[in-house]
Amino acid sequence: MSIRKFRAARVNTTTGNTYVGQYGDVFYDEALGQFHVSDGHTPGGTITVPNLLNGQANINVFNVTVQGTQTTVNNTTVNNVSTVTGVLSVTGNLSSFGNTYLVGNVSVSGPTVHTGNMTVNGTTSLVGNVSVSGPTVHTGNLTITGNTNQIGNLTVTGATVHTGNMTVTGASINNGLSIFNGNTTMAGNSIITGNTLVTGNTTVTGNTTVTGNTSVIGTTYLQGNSYVTGNTSVIGTTTVTGNTYVTGAITTITGNAYLNGNTIVTGGTTVTGNSLQTGMAVFGVTAQNSTQGAFEITGDVAQAWQTPVQTGVMLHVTGQSGIPDRVYFDALANYNVLVGRRFEGSMASPTGVQGNVDLFRVSGSAYTTAGWANIGPARMSFTTNEIQTGTNQGGRIEFWTTANSSGPSYSTITRTATIDPAVGVTSNIGFSTPGNVTAANVTATVSLRGNVLGTATGLSTGGTTAAGTFLTGILAITPGAIGKNATSTQTFTLTGLTTNHKIVVSSANDLTYGVIISAAYASGANTLSVQFSNFSGGGITPAAMNLQYFAWV
Repeated sequence: MSIRKFRAARVNTTTGNTYVGQYGDVFYDEALGQFHVSDGHTPGGTITVPNLLNGQANINVFNVTVQGTQTTVNNTTVNNVSTVTGVLSVTGNLSSFGNTYLVGNVSVSGPTVHTGNMTVNGTTSLVGNVSVSGPTVHTGNLTITGNTNQIGNLTVTGATVHTGNMTVTGASINNGLSIFNGNTTMAGNSIITGNTLVTGNTTVTGNTTVTGNTSVIGTTYLQGNSYVTGNTSVIGTTTVTGNTYVTGAITTITGNAYLNGNTIVTGGTTVTGNSLQTGMAVFGVTAQNSTQGAFEITGDVAQAWQTPVQTGVMLHVTGQSGIPDRVYFDALANYNVLVGRRFEGSMASPTGVQGNVDLFRVSGSAYTTAGWANIGPARMSFTTNEIQTGTNQGGRIEFWTTANSSGPSYSTITRTATIDPAVGVTSNIGFSTPGNVTAANVTATVSLRGNVLGTATGLSTGGTTAAGTFLTGILAITPGAIGKNATSTQTFTLTGLTTNHKIVVSSANDLTYGVIISAAYASGANTLSVQFSNFSGGGITPAAMNLQYFAWV
């Protein structure tokens, strides 16, 4: 290996294209502004190198420092450190194998290859393909119209415009506006603090953090976690296998969304396409609003709904116009259950529920000429009978209705019936107010508690139909002593009872062992006779008991 020294001397008897010189001589053509390298026998030399201000040949240098205002070359290869403080314009290929520091603007129309670090403080415009294997830092704007293959980290503090495909295997940080018109593949983490517009497909295998607005027109595949604090608008399909955290005001998805991880949305969400959630979804809605439910599902063509009126509505479903609004609960090989739970205390420390309070209500409400009423005209309440403990869990079902406008208390909902089991009795039905049973036959096997008075207009009696009254209620009695294999008849005054009434009597609690009710009949007007029989094998005095009766004509 050897070097050849430059030496300066003017030769006035020849020109640059005719001078031969000795092997290795470098001479300068003053007329054309070119450097020539001689091989010892070829006129004009074998290698022509342009000057740094206006040249067309390739340049292969080891170190280059440019401080001028403009440098234009064709193809440039830099093997070591390159420092440009002025403007660098390359119309051919640019290959840099060392570190590159660009303080001024950079314009490259051909492919660019960087294997070392690259720092750009000015605006960069790359028309060809870009391959960078080291970290890249851009503090100015970055415009790339070709494909980009970034193996190292990419940091851009200015605006980024990318019209070709972009592949980044390192971390990506974008602090300015980012526009991606081609496909984008991010294998590392991506942090974007500015707005992002993506019209092509995006594949991110690392985490994505976006603090600005994001608009995605193409398909997006996110395998890592996604953190979005700004608004997100997705027109294409979105597939997320990691968790998604959205804290922006509105998330609008017009395409399909496939979310395999957890989704946490603190802002509003509007989805007009299909949504498939295979992971857990938590919607934290703490704001209180009487005009909108926390979760609105509407079939209205304008996506509108009626205001709930009451505050605290968590789920509000509006059906399609003219079609019944149906909510289905399907269960495979088991039953469906709709449970309303109540607890006292706090979320962290719940306590038992008190007695005589509603656990769960099923209500119906109608729109009136005065608007929506606060309470509907009818409901069914599931209510506690006692303080709820590990052993005491008594409860009842209450039916509440509102009388017609011509009746009493038509403006107030009142309790009209109760299903309330008593000890040792399968079921007791109590009617709180008198009522009518009309236009139908009644067939029932019930145990009744309380007094029921009314007029029956269509009771079936032994194959005939007759109008008449029915009586029902409970009698408290203490039968006298009954001898062995003997009977004893007790009589009671029952106002309204006639000898035409049919009577059914049963015990409201357990009878004394060996005693049965063998007969019950109307022995006279307003008189009920009940016969007891003793089969215990000896004399017996039955304990006090309650008798239920039902008499009809």
